[in-house]
Amino acid sequence: MREEKRREEERRGKEEKGRERREEKRREGERREKRRGGKEGERRGEEGEKRKGEKGEKGKRRGKRGEKGKEERRGEEERRREKGRERSGERRRGERRGGEEREKERREGEREREKRKGEKERGERERREGERRVFVRVLRFMCFACYLHVGRLRLQFAQACSKRVLSVFTFMLDASDSSCSGGWSWSAALSQGEFLHLQHLHCLSSWSVDAMTESLT
Repeated sequence: MREEKRREEERRGKEEKGRERREEKRREGERREKRRGGKEGERRGEEGEKRKGEKGEKGKRRGKRGEKGKEERRGEEERRREKGRERSGERRRGERRGGEEREKERREGEREREKRKGEKERGERERREGERRVFVRVLRFMCFACYLHVGRLRLQFAQACSKRVLSVFTFMLDASDSSCSGGWSWSAALSQGEFLHLQHLHCLSSWSVDAMTESLT
């Protein structure tokens, strides 16, 4: 009985010692951890300060770069604006030149049209004058045996002395004979057109061809 009691006390003593040892180890571990944590914290604190300083330096560098970048951007924008002003100036000058060239072309075109119009009118006058001369020449060589006296020779003068009128007179000469005894083929002559209207045609030796041509021209 006493032996069992002794063994029980020994066992309890061992357990107590084991607990104390474990407790001591735990406390020692906590102390070590605390010491290590302090050093680690200290180290981390130093590193943090260091990093903070580095960040500060980096920030300063970035700030400098930022200022430099701003200056560069401002310079670039100014160059772009200057280039834009130059382009707009060139465009305005080009528009001005284009307007002047268009105005010059318009004036030249008007002068060319006036010139063509003048040439056309001059050509028309020359053509009419040439036809009038031909018409007078035909009258002067008509029927030498007798002069033609026209009581009323009326030409609708829109195209007086035209080739059509000339062809009528040529046909009349061909249709007559030299002594006027054969007469005129009036129906054939007058059917050729509205330009010629003859009335009271007869032969008089005293009639003047010049007077007739003057009345026509």
